Amino acid sequence: MRIKVKSEDANFSIRIPSVLCFNWIGAAIASKTINIGISHANVKTKLPYSSMRKLLKAAKQSRHLLQGQPLVEVDSADGTKVEIWI
Repeated sequence: MRIKVKSEDANFSIRIPSVLCFNWIGAAIASKTINIGISHANVKTKLPYSSMRKLLKAAKQSRHLLQGQPLVEVDSADGTKVEIWI
């Protein structure tokens, strides 16, 4: 996974090995973190670990479908640009 941020103040890039993001530990951490956020928002649903595993598996497989295109591209009004590649 690669995260690239471009702004007037700073430009930087973060590379994270996909193995660290898309494994069972990453799914457990993401599921726990999302459920904490959901509980603070007073929503009565939970994101089970099994669903998070399926979501991360689909995200990992989407790398072949995107073929070098970013997964997320965000341009803000102040000129900051964020791109995330899998």
